[in-house]
Amino acid sequence: VNLARIVPDGLLVFFPSYYLLEQSIACWKSLSNESSASIWERICKHKKPVIEPRESSLFGSSMKDYLTKLNDSTVSGAVFFAVCRGKVSEGLDFADHAGRAVVVTGLPFATSTDPKVRLKREYLDQQSGEQGESFKVLTGDEWYNQQASRAVNQAVGRVIRHRHDYGAIIFCDERF
Repeated sequence: VNLARIVPDGLLVFFPSYYLLEQSIACWKSLSNESSASIWERICKHKKPVIEPRESSLFGSSMKDYLTKLNDSTVSGAVFFAVCRGKVSEGLDFADHAGRAVVVTGLPFATSTDPKVRLKREYLDQQSGEQGESFKVLTGDEWYNQQASRAVNQAVGRVIRHRHDYGAIIFCDERF
C-alpha cells in the first residue's frame, strides 16, 4: 500500500506464478476487520490496478487498460500486477512514467516436476559428472537457479529503458 502511495505514475508488481498472484490479490481483497478498508481498497485509493491475464489473447486489452489508467488524472497512476516469465515481464517497455518502480515478490523457479525441467537437470548433472577439471559444465541445480535469476532480470529490466530514465527496483524475498 505504501508503495502505491509513494511511487508516482506506473508501478509494476511481479509474482513468481499466476497462482501466487491470484492468491495474494484474493487475500488483499478480504477484510482483516470490519472497521477498516481491505489492503486492495487501500491500494486502489492510490493507483488503479490492472492484472495480467493468463490468456495471451486478452493481454492487448490489459495493456491498453493500464495505459489508460496510467494517464487518469484522478489518481497518482496505475499498478500492473503480473508474473515473471509472462508477457509483461518479457519484451515490453515501461519507460519513463509508465514504470517508476518494479517490485519482485519472489524467485520464479520453474516447476521442478515439469518433465522438460526434470530432464534438463538430469542431463546437466550427468554431463557435469562426466567432465574433468579443465571444462566446467553447469550442474542441474546451477542451471535451475540461473533460470530463475534470468526471469528476475527480465522483469526488473522493464523499468529503466534509456540513460535518462529512472525507477526503483524492490526485491521482496529474503533470498535476494
